[in-house]
Amino acid sequence: MAGLVFEGPELWHEISSITRHWRFRRRFHFSLPEEHAPSWAKLLAFLGWLLIVVGVAGEYVADSFVSRADGYVQTFDEILLTETQSRTALASGRASAAYERASENEKETAATLKQAELERADAAKSLASAEAATREAKGYSLQIAQANERAANAEARAAQAELELARIRTPRSLTEVPELIAALTPFKGTEYRLNVFQDDESVQFTKVIDDVLNRAGWLRKPSPQRLGIPSLAIFGKDNEQAIPICVETGIQVHVWTEGSLDVLNARPLKDQPPTLQSAFALRVALVSHISPPDNRNVGGKLTLDQNSVDKLPLVICVGKKP
Repeated sequence: MAGLVFEGPELWHEISSITRHWRFRRRFHFSLPEEHAPSWAKLLAFLGWLLIVVGVAGEYVADSFVSRADGYVQTFDEILLTETQSRTALASGRASAAYERASENEKETAATLKQAELERADAAKSLASAEAATREAKGYSLQIAQANERAANAEARAAQAELELARIRTPRSLTEVPELIAALTPFKGTEYRLNVFQDDESVQFTKVIDDVLNRAGWLRKPSPQRLGIPSLAIFGKDNEQAIPICVETGIQVHVWTEGSLDVLNARPLKDQPPTLQSAFALRVALVSHISPPDNRNVGGKLTLDQNSVDKLPLVICVGKKP
């Protein structure tokens, strides 16, 4: 660019000279002597030419460098392109392999899901079967529990029946005889008579009671023989020792008293007649000393007899076993 500028003055001088000559010749029809460019213009022109040469040479050198750089760049680009293509091919291969693995995994996943669905369906069936079995087992358990309860109730009833049968079969007896005698001894001298139910168990139990009363100091009196009332000679063949038969259940204590029953009931026990006190003590003592135990072994209360013919204060009737 600087070389072209330096050549400008010479070119301007030459063009100006040519233009003047052309105009002068056209106007006056003859030519003037040619004018030569000044030396400074030629020097500038030479310098401009030199700069142009240098510029062209430099451009050539620069173009060679640029060409070489372009070659390097192209080579580098080709290398990069080759490497990129290689990487792309490798990535494509890996992508294809990954796609194939993904397809296989998808197939395996689909198979796994299908297997899971089948297993889930089997599990649901198993659960339903288990629930049905549980309900059935609960029903069986309830039936078993009910059966066990019925069996237990039957066993309890059987045991109770056995106890009742044993009680029925077991003859009555007196327990803790020394204590019973000690409880009755304070009322020794009490006179009494006996009546008995007509069976062997009652007869034998009457003998036991009579023995305890004798040992406590009580006095047994012979019973009067009355027409139409059978008797049992349980203390020997002497008719005077015969015991009238009674039809009562358990031991019943009859007491003859005088006076109004209302008056007697209003008195405390310590103010009652001695025979009545003895009868009460006997009933209370027998309740807790008879085996096998039964609420019906002894009557719940004394029987006050104000219509007795012989006015015997105390009669003990040993009735049949409850």
